[in-house]
Amino acid sequence: MVASRLYHILGWRQLFNGRWSCKWAYLQDQYLREIGNKDLKYTGTSWLTAMITTVWRQLFVVWSERNATVHGNTQATLQEALRRKITREIHQWLYRKDQLLQSDRIGILEAKFGPTLGTADTQIAKDPRMFH
Repeated sequence: MVASRLYHILGWRQLFNGRWSCKWAYLQDQYLREIGNKDLKYTGTSWLTAMITTVWRQLFVVWSERNATVHGNTQATLQEALRRKITREIHQWLYRKDQLLQSDRIGILEAKFGPTLGTADTQIAKDPRMFH
């Protein structure tokens, strides 16, 4: 079976998970023999190891950028990410507020968000449409 067809069965995601077929190393060894490579430093196994390492390094770069965007990487962006998260959670709670007893609504919000609830109250007072 050709190595590329194998991933149509296994799923291409396996490459990104570092699960490469040994067939890739075998094919690279064949190619190196075809071009007359005599340098033992270059083998199918070393090529496969380098490919896996390259893919993982690039995925780590993308993952790091994604985390910096989502979670922040400076004090300002950390605060902004926290604000977005809290706002999203408050929206979810307020969307479900009709499912809660009136007496439970504030207690749950205070327990969940603590001192940030005062900030939310201020925001609601400024622009009530934002939370409806």
